Amino acid sequence: MSSKTDEQKCLEKVITEIKHHRGKSREILKKFANLEFFRSDDECPDFVKICPSNHHEDREILLGIEHFQVDHFSVEQKSGKVGATVNKFLKEESERRSIFNREMEQSGSVTNGAIEVFSKSVAQNLQNQLNADYNMYVRSFRYSLEKHLMQIDKYIDNLNHLSAGRYDIELAFLIDVYSNFSRLFLTSNNKTKLSNSDFIPLFDEVVSMLESIENRKVQYIVLCFNNPLHSRVKVVALHTNRIRKELSNQHIPVYQYLGEGRILKDMQITPSFTRDHDTVYMEMTASGLEMDEDQWIDQIMPSFLKALELQREGKPYATTQLVQVMIELFGDYYIKFEDLRDKRIESLWRYVMTVDWDRINERFLSFERKWFPEEQVGNTNEPVGIVAP
Repeated sequence: MSSKTDEQKCLEKVITEIKHHRGKSREILKKFANLEFFRSDDECPDFVKICPSNHHEDREILLGIEHFQVDHFSVEQKSGKVGATVNKFLKEESERRSIFNREMEQSGSVTNGAIEVFSKSVAQNLQNQLNADYNMYVRSFRYSLEKHLMQIDKYIDNLNHLSAGRYDIELAFLIDVYSNFSRLFLTSNNKTKLSNSDFIPLFDEVVSMLESIENRKVQYIVLCFNNPLHSRVKVVALHTNRIRKELSNQHIPVYQYLGEGRILKDMQITPSFTRDHDTVYMEMTASGLEMDEDQWIDQIMPSFLKALELQREGKPYATTQLVQVMIELFGDYYIKFEDLRDKRIESLWRYVMTVDWDRINERFLSFERKWFPEEQVGNTNEPVGIVAP
């Protein structure tokens, strides 16, 4: 559960972003910057603003803003509920930063204590990336949204009570999204790019959830996308009665997610380090369970086939690295041959056994050089490539 401090920080982030918006998006965000309505009880909804009327002859508007978080790094609790972890991580990260700075100030050099907290920070960031599962992200979004949808009538009743007939009433959801979708391949307008850590795409499942909100009760949705690894944010403001149209007007694609779930299950990252005078050697040890190979195939192949379908239709989609490798290695083979268009996975694999594997291997090496050139720097050996099954 987020604190009042978290709510206020999120609101301030949104207000800071107003200058970067235009049109209807800017109009919505400017409402968030209006004066706070005085009330003795400051909860439910979290903020209440006095806004100018939408038309000159109308009354002023009492805007209720309800804030909640969506945590991509959530974990499933024994009770089956979704347990958020990002606030705990941010608190611990702040404490580690304080210890690191104190160690540096007191000694004037990099102490073992400073290195230790730094290595713990790196390990926890890696752990977060491993825990950042798409299915959990969607589940966390649904869990948080549904919990607040159940309270809508209460928010509206409270706003009407505060208004006492003097104002028109409007309600907005301020959704604070913490996530990391780095290394996701995003395809739209026949172009593919590799996502980075500061970009969080909008997915079709999430947009469909937002469209389920009754627009006569909740008029606005403001999404504040954050990555806990840095302070950059992305804000998206929408009217609930025309979500996809406004996303299109703002040139924000809605991607269908096509990829496997969490590959590494119960993975734990343990940091350690050694030092030789001024040289520090840091090591991250991973232990846990990997997904069964059959499970990989069961998830990857349907995503691969769906990606080819969306590719032909010119619709946006997002793929994980494993699915993108399949597209770039075998996509044209699958499309080319009529006998494979029945979309039976067994047919594809029968054909894969007969392809030119020297050519496929070269495609794989090209894939690595194209998308991950930084991983080739300093490597005097050629990439390993793949071998025929």
